[in-house]
Amino acid sequence: MPEKRALVPERIDVEGFFEKHRLRLIRTKLDNGLKVILIEDHHVPLVSVQVYYLVGSRNESYGVTGISHFLEHMMFKGTHRFGPEEISNIITSWGGTDNAMTGKDMTVYWSLVPSDKLPQVLDMEADRMQNAVFREFDSEKMVVMEERRLHYENNPYVLLMEEMDSIAIQAHPYRHPVIGWMSDIESFTIEDLENHYRTFYVPNNAILVVSGDFDQDETLRLITEYFGGIEPGEPPEVRTREPSQNGERRSFLFREGWPRVWAVAYHIPEFKHPDYPPILMASMALNSGRSSRLHRRLVETGLATEVDIIMEKTIDPFLLMVWVTPSENAGFDEIESAVFSEIEKLAAESITEPEHIKIMNNQATAFATAQETVLGKGNIAGEFEVIGGAGSYESWIKRLAAVTPEDIGRVVGQYLVEKNRTVILMGSGGKP
Repeated sequence: MPEKRALVPERIDVEGFFEKHRLRLIRTKLDNGLKVILIEDHHVPLVSVQVYYLVGSRNESYGVTGISHFLEHMMFKGTHRFGPEEISNIITSWGGTDNAMTGKDMTVYWSLVPSDKLPQVLDMEADRMQNAVFREFDSEKMVVMEERRLHYENNPYVLLMEEMDSIAIQAHPYRHPVIGWMSDIESFTIEDLENHYRTFYVPNNAILVVSGDFDQDETLRLITEYFGGIEPGEPPEVRTREPSQNGERRSFLFREGWPRVWAVAYHIPEFKHPDYPPILMASMALNSGRSSRLHRRLVETGLATEVDIIMEKTIDPFLLMVWVTPSENAGFDEIESAVFSEIEKLAAESITEPEHIKIMNNQATAFATAQETVLGKGNIAGEFEVIGGAGSYESWIKRLAAVTPEDIGRVVGQYLVEKNRTVILMGSGGKP
């Protein structure tokens, strides 16, 4: 019987792949500082309008944590021209859809509508940028408080992530949950809300992305007409930088009826840092599919039922988090030993060529898949522009392609180390 050889995946031609799939972004900026990205696509008669405000929990301080998320809710209460939920109702009547999202670094409002409705959407978003009216303040505050109770304080997994962020990060505002701390939500005033709105919802702190079926020249004319007269502001910069961690931190979350989870987080650089791509690829080698290292070591051996890695694109340095659900008979010590030994092995030996090819191919495919729809095109362009700045979309695949196995071993040995980590054990009952 001939010996079976491991199947080596075929490497994608990254340069050719990128040229085939990349979006042709048209960038411009109005005199008041509003950045505009246009992505023409005439395959379907739809258009997406997305307004990204560079404000999230990163821009909040103690006493008003969660104010960006609350403001997102209140932006649907209308303007002087439109009543509560009226903008959404109009979009729905056209057969369209709209929504919003708040994160650490941004708040985004998006809509997907028939392409002939583009002028009306631009008009409504420009009106909302400067003329929001915060009706139903008290009742909406109660909605957000209930959201925190139901989806955060009664969810052990979310509480674990809150605990991790607040322990691993001690100075930077990323330590605060996006929804905010309950005592801050309870104490919000309408003056807090209006101040946040006037400070951050200004054209020079926003990116307008239009993707889909439209005429470029006419759309630029409309954008200038509706947004060009809005006065710029002076949003403050985030000054705080997280100091280096100089020793392992540990925490225990134990309550009756809670699931058992072992988690570790490491400080890693921001998206724009040269080490971000090799760290991302290291995370995929550790946990991306059934052939990944932690899946084989933990799930296939029966030590764990689930393992995951959470790593976000962020403006400032943040965390890489490994999350393991142990099997019923597996101890936390066994899980911890297995995870740390796999990380140490990756630092010492880096990855194999088949792993490298698989990871690169997966990233290239995910990049193409994310921009298959009109809405997806706007999403990927806007997110890269917020987090990485102009040109970051075009350079992303090339940054990944430049990563070598040696780079991956180096960053694992530099960042995924004991003095740079925080460990949390969660379970039912008392401390193990």
